[in-house]
Amino acid sequence: MITCDFDHTLKFETGEVNQNTIDLLSGSQVIIISTRRKTDANLQEIVDFILQNNISVVEIHFVGDEHQKLAKAIEVGSNLHFDDSEEALHLFAKNGTLTVNCFNKEDWETHLKNLEIDL
Repeated sequence: MITCDFDHTLKFETGEVNQNTIDLLSGSQVIIISTRRKTDANLQEIVDFILQNNISVVEIHFVGDEHQKLAKAIEVGSNLHFDDSEEALHLFAKNGTLTVNCFNKEDWETHLKNLEIDL
């Protein structure tokens, strides 16, 4: 199962879509795990975004911090996680989960070339 953060991973802080992440996730079922506060407005923003960008999301979870994000990912059986948080990436990698760093748009292509993953 693939898990994915939302902010700065699918949608940049500028409001731009991270098309590279969306392209990689194309055809895959995804679970979003976000450290956003769980509010109706936040949920609606994520739902609107995934519908507009044709992302196949099977679940959306809101957690309090990166440790809770990892715990939820373990619970749902994640074996690949997309995130921009260095803390999250470290925790997931330490747990043995393959990660994709989505932080810096300019470095994205270089990072992808270094990965050997089959979605």
